[in-house]
Amino acid sequence: MAWRRRPKDPQADPRTQEQQRRAEPKAQPVEDDARKAPPLLGPSTFFALLFALVAPVAAQEMDRAIFHYTQVEGNYSDADGVQAGTWEASGWIGKDHDRLWWGTEGLRANGTVPEASAEIFYGRYVRRFWDFVVGYRHDIEPKSVGHFGLGFMGLAPYWFEVGVFGFVSTDGDPSVSFEAENDLFLTQTIILQPHVEGDILLSDSEGPGGERGLHELTAGLRTRWEIRRKLAPFVDVSWTRSDEAPDELEPHVAGWRVGFGLRVVY
Repeated sequence: MAWRRRPKDPQADPRTQEQQRRAEPKAQPVEDDARKAPPLLGPSTFFALLFALVAPVAAQEMDRAIFHYTQVEGNYSDADGVQAGTWEASGWIGKDHDRLWWGTEGLRANGTVPEASAEIFYGRYVRRFWDFVVGYRHDIEPKSVGHFGLGFMGLAPYWFEVGVFGFVSTDGDPSVSFEAENDLFLTQTIILQPHVEGDILLSDSEGPGGERGLHELTAGLRTRWEIRRKLAPFVDVSWTRSDEAPDELEPHVAGWRVGFGLRVVY
């Protein structure tokens, strides 16, 4: 039939339309210039500006904050039928650069207190881990006398806590005191602490044991078990040389001594 031979309109053929559509170049999407522009304030820039604004305020608040630390130790021993106990308490209160330090220690045996003292110092931060201190110490027993002193204390190499102090008593007698200790961690809770402390007289003074030279020296090894950071029982083995130990208290004030005690920190 004739209508079958009639040429078809190429535009009306769907196959032709598909070929034309594929042949035509694809139109590229037009992006908005605003989408291409970088953000004015990204997350990193925002947090950097926030830190720059907040950090000085936080530092000022830390500078004004007042902190405190207190450590109390009690020790008991029994030698040659004489029961004795010692106490030692110390601490500080203040800011990072200015602190008020205090301390007291003593010995009680046979119902008496043959040794007791108390001290208070002002400390000023002078360099990393070191403070310069100046203050007053009062020996209550065996003789009531005051001492004006100054010195340095801080953290020496190999983590030794060290203190060196010079004193002049109200009687005009100069002396030097020193102390050092170090914590050796066997485990996270078992700590060995070697310690040494002593007093040196720089001039002769009245009373027993008042000759110039080494007046008293104590060295020992303490083992403590930190049940918690603020609570630790301990065993202390120490040796003491003293020039003014009463005869009846010689086992506790001089010679070897084994004591059991408790440390509390708050």
